[in-house]
Amino acid sequence: MKTIAISIVVVAVMAATVPAPAQTTTDRITLQGGPTADDMLKPAMKVGQIKTAVALLPTVEIRMTELDSYLDLRNVLTSSLDKATSAKKSDDDALTVEMRGSQLFALSVLLTRMDNKSADSTTIKDLGKSLNEAVTGWKPSKK
Repeated sequence: MKTIAISIVVVAVMAATVPAPAQTTTDRITLQGGPTADDMLKPAMKVGQIKTAVALLPTVEIRMTELDSYLDLRNVLTSSLDKATSAKKSDDDALTVEMRGSQLFALSVLLTRMDNKSADSTTIKDLGKSLNEAVTGWKPSKK
């Protein structure tokens, strides 16, 4: 009985001290001194990565507050994919996609929620690396 009471107290204390998860928003990237929502970033991705992301986007369950960000992101990715297709690029060809910080952040958030098959795991991991490299390699534009 004493063990159960102690366990309940420990769980209650842990629950009280664990910080609540940060609210997911697409209006900022949470790197200190990093790009803002309106800064243009240019992640270098392979055409196959973009194809996979476009194919997996419909598997993501989104909230109504994320609808505009989702549609905006989908438009950026599908227009980039359309350009690559019209240029007859293969899946292994590199493509630089221009996107705002908010779009890049939305993609990184949605990547964590995608229902992907293990066959896509390497592609999704590489896409995540491309997004991270775009953020870490970002330099503020001189105005």
